[in-house]
Amino acid sequence: MRVQEDEHLKLRNLLYQDNQMAKTKRFSLDWLPIFHTLLIFLFLILSQSPVASQTKVINWDRVVQRKPDLKVLVLVKGDRPISLDDLALLADFGMVPADRDPGLVLGLRQAVFSARLKNYMQVVRWMIS
Repeated sequence: MRVQEDEHLKLRNLLYQDNQMAKTKRFSLDWLPIFHTLLIFLFLILSQSPVASQTKVINWDRVVQRKPDLKVLVLVKGDRPISLDDLALLADFGMVPADRDPGLVLGLRQAVFSARLKNYMQVVRWMIS
C-alpha cells in the first residue's frame, strides 16, 4: 500500500511538472508574434524617410490639370441672403445647389453648391482678380 502511494505521488508530481512546463512554453510562445509585430512596427517607424512630393497644402492647379471634371462641394456664405441674381451668377460658373433645388437656398445666408473643379477654379480666379 505504501509503495502504491509513493508511485502515485511520483506520478502526480511528474504530471504537475509537465503541466507547469507546458504552461511556461505556451506563455512564451503567445508573446512571440506580438514581439515580432512590435519589432517590425518599430523598424518601419525608424526607417521612414520624408518623401519630397509630400506637402501639407494641396496644389489645386495640378489637380485641375489631372481631373478637371472632379465634382467638389462648395460652401457659399454671404452677409445678405442669396437672391435670384446670385443664383444666376453662380449658375453661369456652373455651380448648382447640392440638393439640386434652387428654391430651397433662396433667402439663406449660406448654402452648399456642387461644381466641377475647373468651374470652381474659374470662380476663385474671378474673385481674386
